[in-house]
Amino acid sequence: METEDLYRVVINDEEQYSIWPLWKDIPEGWYEVGVDGTEDKCLSYIEENWKDIRPLSLRKRLKELEDSEQEWEEIEVVEPSLIDRLISKKMAVEVVADGWSDFVREAANGYIHIKFTETNGGTEIGIDIPKISKNDLEKLKSKNEKLFVTSSFSLDYVNLEVKVWIDLSDLTGYSVLNKKD
Repeated sequence: METEDLYRVVINDEEQYSIWPLWKDIPEGWYEVGVDGTEDKCLSYIEENWKDIRPLSLRKRLKELEDSEQEWEEIEVVEPSLIDRLISKKMAVEVVADGWSDFVREAANGYIHIKFTETNGGTEIGIDIPKISKNDLEKLKSKNEKLFVTSSFSLDYVNLEVKVWIDLSDLTGYSVLNKKD
């Protein structure tokens, strides 16, 4: 058998295998593994020993990612409470009423329901307000003024103050909720 038909098995820093003609100098970055012979012998050695063809740097990076995912899986994610999600920020609200006349009747009784429309499912609360007559509400509505009310209530044993601005043309608006000391 001639030297031209003989090969050696080489490996690089990424643990990638190859065969290289025995008569040629090994390229930079490649190293002999100590196996040489026919092409079939060298390829057979590579097939037996190169189980994961991904480069070493990729395998290491994937292992790091897998380990970090396991760390994240072990961390318990705590969702903020409803109160924490609602307080100290301007939140869209709508009045919960069957139309204008239902709202007027509730306001005259000093109690309205509002719905925080930006929460999952829309959180609804009932609040006490100063009693407002139908005439006063009609005047505000005709002047395109907003109704402003402030009320206190307790939610999950926390005392809260809510300030609500309601556009009387469509019974929507916004509110700010704060903890009350």
